[in-house]
Amino acid sequence: RVEACQAKELQGLYSSMSAHVAALEALGQPVNSWDAWLITIILRKLDHATSHEWQVRRTNTELPKYSELQQFLSSRCVALESSETLRHTSDEDKRKPETNSSYLKGNAHNHPRKALYTTNHNVKCECCAGEHRIYACSKFKEMPVGSRVQKVREVKLCFNCFSNMHMADVCKSKYSCRVSTVNEEATTEKADNPNAKVLCAAQRVNHVFLATAIVSVLDRYGEKRPCRVVLDSGSQINFVSRKMARLLNLAREKVELPVTGIGANRTHSTACITIDVLSRIKEFQVALVCHVLPTIVDDLSPHADGKSDWNIPKELNSQLADPLFHSSGPIDMLIGGGVFFDILETRRIRLGTGSLCLQDTKFGWVI
Repeated sequence: RVEACQAKELQGLYSSMSAHVAALEALGQPVNSWDAWLITIILRKLDHATSHEWQVRRTNTELPKYSELQQFLSSRCVALESSETLRHTSDEDKRKPETNSSYLKGNAHNHPRKALYTTNHNVKCECCAGEHRIYACSKFKEMPVGSRVQKVREVKLCFNCFSNMHMADVCKSKYSCRVSTVNEEATTEKADNPNAKVLCAAQRVNHVFLATAIVSVLDRYGEKRPCRVVLDSGSQINFVSRKMARLLNLAREKVELPVTGIGANRTHSTACITIDVLSRIKEFQVALVCHVLPTIVDDLSPHADGKSDWNIPKELNSQLADPLFHSSGPIDMLIGGGVFFDILETRRIRLGTGSLCLQDTKFGWVI
């Protein structure tokens, strides 16, 4: 609940409600028909001043949309942040010692005080020039991960909170991505959970390929299910997406595990399951304890060139761990450093295209 009308507290509520609604949408819930329900819950969490401002802005008696409240809170956060910054600057000026007061008094008419401030009406999105912040921009959200990273760098925004007043290394916001498992600078999803896109990657013409594989996993009834995994030696534990965990319907153990990654980004896992993982290519099986997270990582960015010109030996095409490694798709599981080096084989083949190479593993050849 927002106790005081402050940008930090309101941004926290905005971040929390956006993350929860996004999670419900990912689970296929009919969020678009829950406007009245969502607005009622959120209004009860607002401070009196913000709630009053929302009521004042209503110009008719029609049922408001959740998107309208979301836009209002986004603008309100920007306005509060701007006013608090201006007030802080004013306080700093008051604390400065007076020097040469007689000169200042004598020339006061030549040096009037000025203050530059912004209001929510002048907020311009750095992506589409609309009157909203970039984190509420639908065009920005639809861009591939790499394009989002490039855009944030170009317009010099904070990778943690998307503010244009500071950089991520001095950001004081405690709210960060609750969905992504990778570094914020790598995904720009306030992206939560670490490490997945940091290691075990090959780069070709500014495109990074992760070491991914399609494996088989056994569900509660012993049936095989296809599962796309990413191999990450930088992770100390294994993770599985909530969607895959529900599909397998395996017995869960309740845990309370804080997960910390690059940039000290934090999230929590509240359950873990034991999954039998089988290779499609070789005779290999391993049982892994995997901690459940809402999402492992965003859908991987596709590569436009395909794989026909990458000199992959034809006899190895059928032995690729992930035949669609160059295509966009979700990640269901992250296999960490506990078994990472047990999965690797000794053979490696350089493809002669940039730094790309094939690495043999128990799951097949990975890029």
